[in-house]
Formats: sequence, C-alpha cells, structure tokens
Amino acid sequence: WKNQRLHSKSFFRRQEIEEMIPPFLETGARVLSILKENSTKPNHFVDLQDLFYRFTFDSILKIGFGIDTINCLDNDPLSNKLSEAFNFLQGEIDRRGDNPILRFYSFLKFNRVLHQFDSFAYEIISKRKEELLQDPASHGSKNLLTKFLNSIPPDEVALPQTDTYLRDILINFFLAGRDTTATLLSWTMY
Repeated sequence: WKNQRLHSKSFFRRQEIEEMIPPFLETGARVLSILKENSTKPNHFVDLQDLFYRFTFDSILKIGFGIDTINCLDNDPLSNKLSEAFNFLQGEIDRRGDNPILRFYSFLKFNRVLHQFDSFAYEIISKRKEELLQDPASHGSKNLLTKFLNSIPPDEVALPQTDTYLRDILINFFLAGRDTTATLLSWTMY
C-alpha cells in the first residue's frame, strides 16, 4: 500500500490532472449524446447509475491505463462482459463479507468470472510490457500502469509475482476510479 501510494502520488499533481481532462471530457460528451438520443424516445428511461458506471469504466481505462479500445458506452460485447464480470465479483465479495457461508454456494462461478477478469488484467500488463520493450521512449507515458512498471527494478519485471502485484494495483485503482466517481454522479443526479 505504501509503495502504491508513493508512486501514484505524482499522478495526481496539477499538470497530470490537467492532462486527464480531455479524455474525461471526450467520454463525458459521449454520455451526453446517449442521454440526448434517448430523450427523444417516448416512454424510454435511462438507468443513470448504469450509464455512469459504464462512463467511469471507460474513463479509468483511458486515463489510468492508456486503454482506449474498450467502449462500454457503445455496448461493445467485450466491454459489457468485463463490466458484468467486475460487477459480479464486487457483489459476491460484498455478500461474502456479510455472510461468509455464501462463499461455498457460488464458488465455481466466482472462480470462473475471477479468472476472466484476471486474464483481462494480465493482458493489459503484458501489452504494456511489450510496448515498453519495443519503444523505450514510451517510458514517459502518462498512465498509472506505466508509472508502476517503471518503478520496478529491471531485473524483477519478468517475475510472475510482479504481474500479480501489478494486477492488484490495476484492480485497486480501477475500483477507486470507477466506483467513487459513478456513485458521486448517481447521487448528484438523485
């Protein structure tokens, strides 16, 4: 936790935050166009909380990890699968915290969905490692994953526990970037 905080602190300085604004606004403009499209349909309702979760899902991937190929706002099948997997895992963890006995009832599905999400995270990490090897100039890239990769000593980058460490960081920031913003937007609209 200390290491994560130390390396992510520089990501939240004024200049870095100013660089986050354009991708955030771009994704926000897509949210507004979805609302506008749906406002003309009679008797049609938009689940704002779901829309905000999809908005923040796309935003944290762009801003935090440099991924702009996933698009939940346009109902991309892969994106929806990832978002649903993340929601399921989050809900199961919450339910298990309330009642530890429940962990035995959905064990197989939980592990299957966890494996899907882990595969996604490891793929992001693997691609970023390849990019850094092929283009050393991209070491200055402005996203959290690259910052954390650059903080690992070169002789340790290939170790399997490094990928697990990076996956944990990715999920921590994914939770923080997605849920807090989506919940804030939902409550603001409420």
